[in-house]
This record gives sequence, C-alpha cells and structure tokens, in this order.
Amino acid sequence: MTLLRSSLVFKAVFATIFLQSLLEVHSSEAVETASIVENDQVKRIGDEVEFNCRVNNPNDKTLFWMRINGNNRSEQFVVAMGTTPTLKDRFSVDHYRDTATYSLRIRRLEANDTGFYQCRIAVDANNKVSAEVKLDIERPPEITAKSSSSVTVVEGDSAELKCEADGFPSPSITWKRENDEILPFGNTWTSGNVLRIQSVDKSDRGNYYCIANNTIEPSDWATIKLNVEFAPVVDTPRPRIGQARGHDAKLQCHIVANPTPIVTWLKNGKVIATETPHATGDEFIHMHRVSVIDSKDYGTYTCRVKNKYGKAEAVIELFKTEFAWINDRD
Repeated sequence: MTLLRSSLVFKAVFATIFLQSLLEVHSSEAVETASIVENDQVKRIGDEVEFNCRVNNPNDKTLFWMRINGNNRSEQFVVAMGTTPTLKDRFSVDHYRDTATYSLRIRRLEANDTGFYQCRIAVDANNKVSAEVKLDIERPPEITAKSSSSVTVVEGDSAELKCEADGFPSPSITWKRENDEILPFGNTWTSGNVLRIQSVDKSDRGNYYCIANNTIEPSDWATIKLNVEFAPVVDTPRPRIGQARGHDAKLQCHIVANPTPIVTWLKNGKVIATETPHATGDEFIHMHRVSVIDSKDYGTYTCRVKNKYGKAEAVIELFKTEFAWINDRD
C-alpha cells in the first residue's frame, strides 16, 4: 500500500512539472498581436487626432507607425516608439503600460495627412504584426489635371467632356455652358463626371464650365472648350449693292467654318480672287473691294467658301446707280 501511494505521488509531481514546462515554453513563444481601438476618423485641417494601438506580448520589440498612402499602398515612416519629438514635430507616440496601448498623436492636421495609419512590430527579419486605421481630412474640392482642357470633334460625331476632382467628402460635378446657354439636350445644367453629347452640332461649340462642390468651401471650377469642325456656312448681309461709276463697292460675305476655309470670289462665273483669310475664330466677315470704273464692273459676284468638310457660296448682285453709295463704317 505504501509503495502504491508513493507511486501515485511521484506521478502527480511529474505531471505538475511537465505542465509547468509546457506553460513556460508557450509563454516564451507567445505570438505578438496588435489591434486599433478607434474607428476610422474624419477631421478638419488644423485639428488634432489620436490613434490607440493595443499590443499583446510585445516582448520589448520596437513599435513604429507607418502611413499607407492612397490606392497604391505606398508606405511612409511616421514615428517610432522612443522618439523624442521636437517643437516642430506634429507626430508623437506615448506608451500606456497598464493597458498595453501605444498612442499616436498628430497635431495641426494637414490635407496630406490623409491615409491609413498602421502600427507595426517587427517580430523578426521576415515577419511583422500590424493593425491600421483610416484618417480622412475634410478638404475643399480641387479639379485635377485628369480633366479635359479642350475637346475637338467633327460635326455629327459624339463628344465626351471629362471632369475629375479631389476632395473630401467626394465632390459632386455640375456642368453649365457659358452665359447660361442651353445645353445640347435642353437643360441649363447637368451633373456627373462626364458630359456626353451625341451627334454634335456646330451650335454646341464653345465653353463649358465644370463646377466641383462638396460641403467644404470654396468650390472649384474649370473651363473646358468644345471645338467642332464642320463644313462652311455662308450668307451675305447685302445680296444687292448699288454703286455709281468712279466709286468702290464693298462686297461682304458672312462665313462660319472650322477649319478656316479658302475663299474664292467669282464674277459672272470667272475666278477673280482666292485667299485664305487670317481669321481669329470660326465666324468672320470677308470683304472683296470692287473699283467700279465702267459698266463691265457691274454684274453677279459669288463668294465661294471651301474647307475639307465641304463648300458653300453666296451671290451678290452689283448694279449701277446714279448716285454714289458711301459708307465710311465699312
């Protein structure tokens, strides 16, 4: 009986020692973990924010904070535990041992502080544990370089004017035309990042305003020019002009065309002049001067206009009068 009791005692002691050894091994090999206490934060420029990272079993390893920028997830070092901030530093870390919490504080927030903040512990050269939280900074809208500056299409084709803006909250985009002209589809305004115009007409050409708004002032806007190339359209302010002998007659045709056309003047069907006007826009007046010396200078004159998309012409009749027509404004 005594021998049996001793054997049971020995087994109990051995089991206790074995269990303690297992606990010591488990404790020495405990895995570090990290978690963020707060939810994602939204702040204004100039505010202060604090993120708390709770770390279990850090084992005296160094904790540091990283900022993960944008969609490309590029990393930027922010601050490490043990760093002594200077007066110029906006970032600092505090360690609260009673709660195993490492607190990142950012003062005087700037627009480019937006991103994901990650607390990280390097377990070894190839392993790390981390947790992250998102910080958004409210900032006014700003139209980006990805937006269109000008768009050129041929009449009858479709056009897309694009406008993109950064900011937080995400900006909304509104479109208007210069001088509040009616948009091609009948409204004075529309919304969306892309303004689509089906079967563009020459009357759609001109400046369009892209306006970006969110809840943060000021709003931003940009001018996007729609250029439309089209065949010439021509008419004449005075289809019949009278003039006496010995005076000049000024024949005019009103031209709308893009690109700038070649203008040819004909008299009774024969070419008398051809030139490419030095026009600064796609709408202009072209003048041909006729010195009326005798009766053969009277007749039918044609202003013929042509570019790569087509041609058009207008006819002017120059007839004889007894009295001279003088217009100093021409």
